[in-house]
Amino acid sequence: NFMRHEIENRNVVVNCRWEEAHPQISGDEGQLKQAFFNLIKNAIQSMAQGGTLSISCGVNEEQEVEVRIIDTGKGIAPGNMTKLFNPFFTTKAAGNGLGLMVVERIFRQHGARLSVESVEGKGTCFSVAFPAPGNRVRILPPASNTNAGILPAPEKGSSK
Repeated sequence: NFMRHEIENRNVVVNCRWEEAHPQISGDEGQLKQAFFNLIKNAIQSMAQGGTLSISCGVNEEQEVEVRIIDTGKGIAPGNMTKLFNPFFTTKAAGNGLGLMVVERIFRQHGARLSVESVEGKGTCFSVAFPAPGNRVRILPPASNTNAGILPAPEKGSSK
């Protein structure tokens, strides 16, 4: 509902798929809404002439809760992939280049791993993988690449 006007004006078809029994994640609801809103808005804006936006949520092979946002938009140029999360980097005429930097930071602060795959001219997939419920995580500082990640925290009494 929050983006219905833009979705309709751009002739975007939205498909949503949730696994019936997916674990819940915990976190700051406002921040997570902001981060997902930004990813969805970017996906819709990449499809100026229409396309399909697919949003799915489920459990991946690592038992993480994974949300995937896939668009059939213009994709991301290979030379821009390493710059996506840099402050002030934008390819939009009216953008300020802070959106994806903030998105990445919010997910990292929630112990999630954000990754992106894109084919120029075909579309983009952003995946957000939250740690399996009950797993403790150690949040790492930002990495120099776009795949900043998390590591399981050592168990109490472990020498690791």
